[in-house]
Amino acid sequence: MTELISMPTESDSFNDYLTKVSESLPDLILEGSHLIKAGLAGSPATLVKWRRNGHGPPYFKRGNRYYYFKKEVLMWLRNSYKGVEKC
Repeated sequence: MTELISMPTESDSFNDYLTKVSESLPDLILEGSHLIKAGLAGSPATLVKWRRNGHGPPYFKRGNRYYYFKKEVLMWLRNSYKGVEKC
């Protein structure tokens, strides 16, 4: 099982955090479980809520399963946490 990655603290570099998340995710297409294991979502219910409210990363659906492109998840993460790292 992949180690859960905690959110960055004030002493962490946000870019270092993004690198850790990126390295923990598969290369191209992700399932919701990958986002949960990487610490980006707390539970499947969180992903459902994000999809319903349009707050989560972009996704696509095949049958009854939802998938995410790694590149778009990382872009969503970067855009969601603008201003976390002090300049």
